[in-house]
Amino acid sequence: MNLKSCSLACAASLTFMMAAPAAAVGDMPVKLTQWQGSIAYRNVRPLLSAENLTCPVGQVVSSGMVTGGSNPGGGSQITTIMFNKGAKVVISRSWETNNGRSPTVSTKIDCSV
Repeated sequence: MNLKSCSLACAASLTFMMAAPAAAVGDMPVKLTQWQGSIAYRNVRPLLSAENLTCPVGQVVSSGMVTGGSNPGGGSQITTIMFNKGAKVVISRSWETNNGRSPTVSTKIDCSV
């Protein structure tokens, strides 16, 4: 398995871009259609290119899944985009509200072939 990560510089761009966020602690997973997965991948592809990551070459989005949850103090969300030949792009986000101050957001992008 080949695993590559996008640097933390991607975090600001991803903070508000992903659709279908998990909204409460223990939310049920949300399955993304091929169309929804394609939109999510289209949003993250420039960030992968900026990091010189070529994953997943020659593959087409087949589906996706959003899992996670949140509460007033913070939360996390994992968006997995699956491709027709087995590659996956995983976007992991977590955040904390910091008592009314600007939230702390952490984002990581992994691509496996």
